[in-house]
Amino acid sequence: MPSGSASLSSPRLEFLVFPEITPRDRRAFQQFFDRVDVVGLDRADAALIDRIVDPRQRHRLKLPDAIIVATALERDATLITDDGQLRTLPGAKSMGIS
Repeated sequence: MPSGSASLSSPRLEFLVFPEITPRDRRAFQQFFDRVDVVGLDRADAALIDRIVDPRQRHRLKLPDAIIVATALERDATLITDDGQLRTLPGAKSMGIS
């Protein structure tokens, strides 16, 4: 994982409630999260909130996806996803998982 990598807590929560998660998957995911910064969403972060609203409205993203995209844009980070819609958003740097 590159230095300065970040993740939001919502993908972690989504992964952990996945019904078919194995203990091995859980350990691998925990190792990943031990290596990245987890980014919180604070109401005082007006710039990030504005960035969340824009892709949510313009591209009809679900709120969790809009938060993830906005955070990547705000931090000039590469979005790692296999979601086709997120990978083609203008201005977002992305790469696939597979």
